[in-house]
Amino acid sequence: MDSDKIISFFAENPDGFLDFLIAKRKLKGGIRALISRFILDNSHAPQIAKYMWLPLLPHTLSVVSTKGRCNLACRMCGGGNGRLEYLRAADLDRMMAHTPTAELVILVAGDSEPLLNPETSNILRTIHAHHANCNIVTNGHLLSDRLIDAMVKTGQPASINVSLDAATPNTYKAIRGASLEAVTTRLARLRDAKNAANVQRPIISLLMVGMEDNIDELPRFIELAAELGANRVHVDHMHGNYSPGDFHLSRGWQDIMIDALIVSRETGVGLQLPHDTLRIMQDKLNSAMVQGRMHHPPSPPAAEKSQPETGPEPTTSMCPWLNSVFVTLSGEMRPCCDTASPIGNIMDSPLKENATYLGTRLGNLAGKTHRDCMRAANCAYVQELRRQHRAPEFMD
Repeated sequence: MDSDKIISFFAENPDGFLDFLIAKRKLKGGIRALISRFILDNSHAPQIAKYMWLPLLPHTLSVVSTKGRCNLACRMCGGGNGRLEYLRAADLDRMMAHTPTAELVILVAGDSEPLLNPETSNILRTIHAHHANCNIVTNGHLLSDRLIDAMVKTGQPASINVSLDAATPNTYKAIRGASLEAVTTRLARLRDAKNAANVQRPIISLLMVGMEDNIDELPRFIELAAELGANRVHVDHMHGNYSPGDFHLSRGWQDIMIDALIVSRETGVGLQLPHDTLRIMQDKLNSAMVQGRMHHPPSPPAAEKSQPETGPEPTTSMCPWLNSVFVTLSGEMRPCCDTASPIGNIMDSPLKENATYLGTRLGNLAGKTHRDCMRAANCAYVQELRRQHRAPEFMD
């Protein structure tokens, strides 16, 4: 269906056409983008303005998959030793029915491990049935042969993001209290299964929480990622009052970053750094260019996109999670994983009728934010506000 016909069908019968697309689970991607742009461009017309909910609905649901118990006891959270609570496939089905624009579901866990969820297979099938993709953030230890084979055959999750944090056994043991070889063996099995089937999915990413005692391993970490068939390495700050602390406290971290950027170019593994890191080390980057260690300046880090984004484009003048929403096991929505402010419950009603959610997103478009967002040190918007010494307007 070409773009003119899509707009024509919407203009002639907005309710009927949107209901049809929702029923067919096709209110996504290019179709959703075309209609959203038409709505934004014609929002001055009362008969169009009432559909402003469509550009405000999320592209991505970041959903808690498990909590309460974990198979590891990592330095950063200690793991959960209580009763395992987990996302039911039926609840996810309702969440996605209420969010017909969702194209990507990211399964996450705070004090737990998503692959502990006994309904993982049903959850992947539910996501597939809603014509969406899945990403999983995992420690990787529970990647059984059976699960790997299923992932390779179905192409889901589209991306598996493994929190590894270290490139050597001793550092990994100190941070995660477990065997590095145990997880790299599993990842090698996944790499080999993908190669044997000649498929790209799941795309593998390695994650590192940058700390004083592991940041010197970042260049080797990128080499390990290349060995394991990973496409990307993503580095985050160490939040909270932990010791050892964040990698910015480590002497020589900027030189290590230069080495890591060089290894990234040599191996072809993408390197994503915290938003403030390249800005802080700009002088060091310029010096490396002058000395000939780097021949091209690094590109600014960009968020990974498994599907085209739709709706209003987030910028550093507003919440960068405008196309996403974080969802707890109870269905409570939050602006992101670092902010606890509730913005409605996704289980209550379709999001197009959820006044709390829609009101919050309209506030985001106007440049408003939540008070507890200011504690999110790794947020590009918060960092921009601090650089400008500008006090934001807060939600009521």
